[in-house]
Amino acid sequence: MNVFSQYSAKLSVIGALMAAVSAVQAAPPQILSVRPASPQDARRQLRIGLTPPAAETKGEVARYEKLELRVDLKATYQNPYDPDEVDLWAEFTAPSGKVWKIWGFYNPSSWSALWMVRFAPAEVGGWQYVIKVRDREGTAESKTGKFSVVAGSSRGFVNIAKNQRYLQNSDGSSFYGVGLWYNDGSDAFDAGSITEEGLDGLRQRGVNFISFYSSPLETMGTGLGRYEQSRAARLDQVFEWCEKRELKISWNIWFHAYFSEAVWGGGSARYRNNPYRQVAGAADLSSRK
Repeated sequence: MNVFSQYSAKLSVIGALMAAVSAVQAAPPQILSVRPASPQDARRQLRIGLTPPAAETKGEVARYEKLELRVDLKATYQNPYDPDEVDLWAEFTAPSGKVWKIWGFYNPSSWSALWMVRFAPAEVGGWQYVIKVRDREGTAESKTGKFSVVAGSSRGFVNIAKNQRYLQNSDGSSFYGVGLWYNDGSDAFDAGSITEEGLDGLRQRGVNFISFYSSPLETMGTGLGRYEQSRAARLDQVFEWCEKRELKISWNIWFHAYFSEAVWGGGSARYRNNPYRQVAGAADLSSRK
């Protein structure tokens, strides 16, 4: 065999290997497992008072309380935050037959299950759910899961009453908000102005909601379309603290300083560190699609 033939043979082998690798990479997604929060997670929730012990012991979920599913899957994507690359959702079917479509999200807090779905059921009785995932190679669906919802102590969510004149909870009871602006603005987990001691003091004084802003999840480091997990973990922490104390949250997603180039001076003009400055000036951002 001459040199040219040997070279051609090697190219053929390399081409075959690349085709095989591409075939593996191009496989449709798979859902490997779906499980509720682990016993370790449940024990943590019990310690901070988030889940009624009776419901947790029986594997049930209290009405309006959080059901958390961890999902392990295989899919083809580069950016787990881009739903055009990979999209995960659950379809929950209530006892009444109503179907709730709830999107999941990437949460690398557990090495064995990088994806998560959270849901607060609003009906007592038996529920069913399926988890679905889609990437550019296809779709996949889990087996049907089941869980039971029992009555709990939560009054549910705050809504506008039918007469459009006041606020009320999901159970029909009125909600009269007593609260204040409580800045956090943290850049990392377990670091910020909001504290458990501060929330306890507010609760003792009759406060039932707080309003706060968080630091943007997109940074110059992550770039647009990717999220800083330490900041996301801080949000989780504040939400859990408020949930434990039955405090409602009025969440200011964007603080004015992050859109300011000149109006707010000094450290309050933070648009220079906003990754959206790569696509628009602060004055043009709200007008761009």
